[in-house]
Amino acid sequence: MKFIIKKSLSRKRLRSSVPQRLRSLLPAQLTEGPFTLLLFKEDVVLSSTVKKALDRLDESGNEPIVVIARELTIEGSKLLAEKGVLNMSPSSFGWLDQRYKAITQGWDLEKQRDEYGKRATKK
Repeated sequence: MKFIIKKSLSRKRLRSSVPQRLRSLLPAQLTEGPFTLLLFKEDVVLSSTVKKALDRLDESGNEPIVVIARELTIEGSKLLAEKGVLNMSPSSFGWLDQRYKAITQGWDLEKQRDEYGKRATKK
């Protein structure tokens, strides 16, 4: 699985559930909770993965959602902002889903089109 969801966490359990190297991303001033933690495991998280994670969250819950990710694409960040979550992604390189896929999957960038053009093709 590309993400972990943990629900009904106290502030202390939230901090201990986040990997040590990412704990500094949590704000010092957190309420006691409860919180829902959405922890992404990938280096760069695409919007499709964000959507899958958000779809798995219980819509009826009132707990604040805390998101920890190393890097989110712009589209993934927008999805989280629409949901009103506390996004603790440390980097803001500005990846686009399609650009990241093109680079990591070896697509021909010369033939790449934006989301309104033709689909990019692999070399």
